[in-house]
Amino acid sequence: MGEYEAALEWHQKYLKMSQDHGDKKEQITAHVNVGNTYRLLGKLDLATSHFNTALQIAQQTGDQHGRMHVYIYMGEMHREQLHSPHTAIQFYEQALALARQLGDRHEEGMAYNKLGTAHYKMGEYETALEWVQKHLKMCKESGDKTEQIIAHNCIGASYKALGKLDQARSHYQLAMTIAMETENKQQQEGISKKLAELD
Repeated sequence: MGEYEAALEWHQKYLKMSQDHGDKKEQITAHVNVGNTYRLLGKLDLATSHFNTALQIAQQTGDQHGRMHVYIYMGEMHREQLHSPHTAIQFYEQALALARQLGDRHEEGMAYNKLGTAHYKMGEYETALEWVQKHLKMCKESGDKTEQIIAHNCIGASYKALGKLDQARSHYQLAMTIAMETENKQQQEGISKKLAELD
């Protein structure tokens, strides 16, 4: 049994438990987790069905956080599996609006990153850059080092795509500095490759 199949089994048990207890909030989380695992397994009809159920429950119960998470994962599915970044952007924008409404700074930052990634996929590098710079600003405010590495990498990639190699190098080097500070070996390896590609 693969990693995703094992996760799916666990999430399905959790879903059944939350249904037995009548806990709507937990049901939303469980449906999102089951849906996301189906997404990663490439079973998109089943993923969509679980995401839609989660969204329905979230709307019925007024759970805005639940809705926000569904929108993010539906966006991921459209961007990564369905190769439709334009539709993904619509979901990410809905998630962003809810994050702002709820004052959830972490999720707001994540939505900026997702929007940047989707615009990058569409070849809209200037717009991608605007979104990921907002993501970086929020990561700095919160002091989240892992997210700062991700943001600097995304900014570096956008500058590289725009042919601004000095700015790309500068952001990759900033990402490397933080990766070394936090002893994140995996990120260090990835950033080393990105820097080598600029030479």
